[in-house]
Formats: sequence, structure tokens, C-alpha cells
Amino acid sequence: MLWEKGDPGEIAMKRGLVPSTISEHLFQLIEEGRPIDLSRILSKERIALVEEAIERAGSERLAPIKALLPKEVSYDEIRWS
Repeated sequence: MLWEKGDPGEIAMKRGLVPSTISEHLFQLIEEGRPIDLSRILSKERIALVEEAIERAGSERLAPIKALLPKEVSYDEIRWS
């Protein structure tokens, strides 16, 4: 699967899918260890923000990480990082 540049919602619309399907495909690729360039869908600042929260939370659990981030950062963005 080639990952297109852009927002998962836009990609889903182009492909006739729902955004959660695109998000899940991306997460599966990451879990398989496939190299994914997150900067194609997230800004470098957003990636750094999420990575910092992951480090500060000291946990792989999503809720403690999400609590350290602004509201607009999605759970999907945390899962991808």
C-alpha cells in the first residue's frame, strides 16, 4: 500500500473509505515495522509535541499521553507516533 501525502480524511474520501479505515491501515503498517514518513501527514512540530508527551507520560497507554496534549491532537496521532 502506498501512503499518499495528505490528511487521512482526504485520502479516505478519494478512495471511498471512512477516515478510521485509513488510520487503521497506517497503524498496521507502523506495527509491522514498515517505514512510514509521518511528516507526510503530520507537521514536524506536531510529531515533536506528541513524542515529547509520550516521553513525559512514561507509559504506552494513550490516556496519560492524551492528557498532556492539546485537545486538537487526536488519539490516532498518538498511535502513529
